[in-house]
Amino acid sequence: MIELKDGRYFIGVWFISDEQRDTLGTVFRDKGSAKWELRYRIREHHPDSGPDPFNDKDTKKSWRATSLETEDEVFQKTNQAFAAIAALTGMDFDYLDLRTDDGNAIIRELETRPWVHTKQLTMEEAKREGWIDK
Repeated sequence: MIELKDGRYFIGVWFISDEQRDTLGTVFRDKGSAKWELRYRIREHHPDSGPDPFNDKDTKKSWRATSLETEDEVFQKTNQAFAAIAALTGMDFDYLDLRTDDGNAIIRELETRPWVHTKQLTMEEAKREGWIDK
C-alpha cells in the first residue's frame, strides 16, 4: 500500500476503521512530477480471518487518483473526505502527518501506529495486489 522510493514525498497517511472494515489512504508525489497521487485501500474483514493482517480471507480493494492541485489543497480535500466518512459511519479516525521523502523517517513514524503492519512484497504479490502495473 505504501511504497517507499527515493524522491517520493508523502503528505501523510489516513486510517479509518471499525470492527467490520478499515480504509488506509496516503497522498504522495514523486520527485519531478507535478501530480499528487492518492492511493487508498478498503479492507472488509472476513469473520474467519483472525488476527493476521495479511490473511487471504479479507476482501481488499484498492484505488488511485491524481491531482494537480497544491499540497495544501490536496491535504485539505483528502482529510475532509476521510473525516467525513469516519463521522458518518462512526468509524475511528487517525491521521499521521509525514511531510517528508525520508524513507527512514517515514518508517519510524509508521511504527508509532498500532494499525500499521509491514511486509515486503515480492514482485508477483505487488502485481497481483495492483501496486505494480502488469
